[in-house]
Amino acid sequence: MMTNRPASVAPYIVSPGPRPFLFGPLFLAFLPLLSLPGPAFSTEAVLVGLHDNPPLLLQDQIGQVRGMAIGLLENIAGQDGWLWIVMLAGAALLLIFFGTTLLLRARVHRKTRELRQRNTDLRREIQDRLQAQQESMRSETKYRLVVDYANEAIFLLQNGMVKFPNPKTEAMLGYSERELAALPFLNLVHPDDRDMVRDKIKTLEQGEALTSTYAFRLINQAGKELSVQQNDVFTTWENQPTVLCFLRDISAQMRMEAQMLQAQRMEAVGTLAGGVAHDFNNLLTGIQGRAALMLMNIDASHPHYRDLREIEAISKSAENLTRQLLGFARGGKYEVAALDLNALIADTLTMFGRTRKGLDLHKHLGEALPAVEADRGQIGQVFLNLFVNASQAMPTGGSITVETKDIRLHEEFVRPHQVRPGKFVKVTVTDTGSGMDEATRQRIFDPFFTTKSRERGTGLGLASVYGIVKNHGGIITVKSDKGRGTTFTIFLPASDKMARPERPHALNAVRGEGTILLVDDEKMIVEAGRLMLQTLGYTVLTAYNGMEALSIFKARHADIDLVLLDIIMPGLEGHEVFQAMHAIKPEVKVLLASGYSIKNQTQKILEAGCSGFIQKPFSIKELSVKIQEILKGARNP
Repeated sequence: MMTNRPASVAPYIVSPGPRPFLFGPLFLAFLPLLSLPGPAFSTEAVLVGLHDNPPLLLQDQIGQVRGMAIGLLENIAGQDGWLWIVMLAGAALLLIFFGTTLLLRARVHRKTRELRQRNTDLRREIQDRLQAQQESMRSETKYRLVVDYANEAIFLLQNGMVKFPNPKTEAMLGYSERELAALPFLNLVHPDDRDMVRDKIKTLEQGEALTSTYAFRLINQAGKELSVQQNDVFTTWENQPTVLCFLRDISAQMRMEAQMLQAQRMEAVGTLAGGVAHDFNNLLTGIQGRAALMLMNIDASHPHYRDLREIEAISKSAENLTRQLLGFARGGKYEVAALDLNALIADTLTMFGRTRKGLDLHKHLGEALPAVEADRGQIGQVFLNLFVNASQAMPTGGSITVETKDIRLHEEFVRPHQVRPGKFVKVTVTDTGSGMDEATRQRIFDPFFTTKSRERGTGLGLASVYGIVKNHGGIITVKSDKGRGTTFTIFLPASDKMARPERPHALNAVRGEGTILLVDDEKMIVEAGRLMLQTLGYTVLTAYNGMEALSIFKARHADIDLVLLDIIMPGLEGHEVFQAMHAIKPEVKVLLASGYSIKNQTQKILEAGCSGFIQKPFSIKELSVKIQEILKGARNP
């Protein structure tokens, strides 16, 4: 406990206007600044006073603080004017503060506006970029769809390797994208075409433009040869020269062109063959006629009887050859009628089977098969030739299967064959023989082409089949693999007419009476024909050209019962002579005769009212039957 108080503290403690001891140090600190005299101060006195009466002293000191502040202000107000400077400076500071605040606020507002504008620009830029990206994606999707669904193979060719092939490329070549990436493109090209393709690509990579597309052959994964056409565009990808390739499969087009060229070639050869056959038929008519007349006038004991029979047999063989030629020449229709193919096939197969005991013959004939308008003899020859051809491909035995059905063919299928679309009767003849390679298949219908020895064939059988089918407005195709047999497929136009049963043939020549005008420009035929007709009991008038025939007909048309008229003659041809005779006597009966068979011109004459047609060479029996059919009113279509 302190007992000694310094004397210097007492005046301050007891002086009027109490001073706060708690804030004394703070107050004394400001005295030098305010130029006020400060009392002597002792911390011990303060502590003693606080110790003696703590609550009262503390309360007293708090009250004194307020008074000191007011007194201090009063004291300041009475000081010199520098204080105003301080106050003004403070005010200036406040103004500066507020001004700075305003400037900062303005700057903040400006920056805010700039940021907002920048944000707006950024949003717009982002939106534009998103829109551009979407457009790019749509464009990419669109072009991807175009590439993916294109009908052409599209791919990049870089360093000889295929990149980015579209689905058509994979489908055409038979390889996946991964497989193509590891397979040089030239390995897919036919060996005979590789040098050409390599040169084309090299030329393009060197910056030289190709003038046009080029065609070559590819071998796909299945080993199938494809004819393709390629169009190349030079570009760069990853800074390397690249070729953008557009590849189109033109195999079907090439086949169509080949078929058309083949048809044109066959047409040209057929025209020649038809002319040859026509001339041969005229010669054979004279030979057969003379031989037949001599045989009618002698008996079997005559020394020349066997020679005449041999002449007759040889001329028949020659007739079959010319019929084959005419069939190939697409001139094989002689007697067209609505025909039941099922019945004809069954009869032909049965007849063929009698001579081929080592073969299994099968038939699957469609029910309610429509008729076809065709020449029975020629269509029968078609099937017989196919059966014989099949048997020769199976020397050790095998099977032949014939199937029929009705079918509708559309434009796309028939266009290469130059026939009209519609309803057809389909006939397939399949054998289990040796088959043929592609080179043989390509020439199978060529005249005189054969893989057999000369003793086994002339090469006209299938050529004749081709011509007959074509002449009937039909289509014939062949499918064959070496060692796996052959299938011939025939399509013949279906008819709405009812099939007409076959008429029985006379066994012997039929005699008759009446007057017949024989017209032909070949003297040999006129002489042989006159003798045959006279032998049959007819009165015969002869003419060697159309003008002479018209002159005789005008003078004696009332007496003439029938005109036997050649179609192809110098000067007035057969159809002109018929029209003139028909104008003179509308009910005139005319039997057309030709070394050719029924063609468009002949068909028009028949449709105009002509009574019938007979194919040269004809036998005396065939001629007698035809004449009797016409004279008795049995019109031949």
